[in-house]
Amino acid sequence: MGPIWSMLNDMKEKGPDRKAYYFFGAQTERDLFLTEELFGLQKELPAFTFIPALSNEPAGSEWQGKRGLITDVVSRHFPDCSEFEAYVCGSPGLIDACRQVLAKGKMTEDKIFFDKFE
Repeated sequence: MGPIWSMLNDMKEKGPDRKAYYFFGAQTERDLFLTEELFGLQKELPAFTFIPALSNEPAGSEWQGKRGLITDVVSRHFPDCSEFEAYVCGSPGLIDACRQVLAKGKMTEDKIFFDKFE
């Protein structure tokens, strides 16, 4: 979350109107962090949307947010992402999976920026 958190705070300071979506994947609700702060940023930055998704949250939990792998959630939100840029952070496997989903959504490689945490 570090690189994205830094970008969001820069947006807050500079006040651009550029739309930004932050998809954050975790396994369960207890794995989430900084959610209050990120939902707070949504109120301060009208063009920003925070979308957490859980891939392994028990079916009977009180979680009301998105469920599934983050790549699937992104694909459902933006089946055509050709008009966007992506900044992706995570494990090499996650980065590769995200790049495949984004390419399938017609995003060109020159619009995908990533940081593989090895």
